[in-house]
Amino acid sequence: MIELVAMHEANAVVLYSDKLSAQIPRSYAANAFRRFQTSMAGFEVIRICACWQVPDLNDASIPNILGLIQDAAVRAAITADVEAGSQLAIQTAMATHVLQHVDDAVRRAAAVQADPRFNAVLNHRNRYLAHNLQRTRLEERTTVDRMKHGDEAWLLEETQLVANHLHHGLNRAAFD
Repeated sequence: MIELVAMHEANAVVLYSDKLSAQIPRSYAANAFRRFQTSMAGFEVIRICACWQVPDLNDASIPNILGLIQDAAVRAAITADVEAGSQLAIQTAMATHVLQHVDDAVRRAAAVQADPRFNAVLNHRNRYLAHNLQRTRLEERTTVDRMKHGDEAWLLEETQLVANHLHHGLNRAAFD
């Protein structure tokens, strides 16, 4: 996640400001710089989408983690881990607090996945970056909006919020 945020910040300079582009004269270098911008933007989209890959036992994707933490045995293990070694009142309050963060992550992730911008970004990744497709499977099932400028920033922000809830709930620590 840290590398993804660093890439997003670099893209803020490369894509969304003229700090670099203003230094490049009209020449063949301008075309090379445009290719560089396109590559940077595409790689950020690929990395953001990797956080949301369909659950697989080998992946540490958000849907995979969410699937695991919704299992009753896993929730019981989380509660048992939190409750170890404290006074009963503190244990219960802490376990409730931890599971609240986990549940917040589940709700927020569901809202993200239901947002049309989520499908737009994933569809853009599948159609133009990861594969060379005329139509994606998603487009065969439904109408998908085109990804718009800034959709990747929205998805990164939401990904960070979900990851922070998960980190706080599972590790009792936060990124900020």
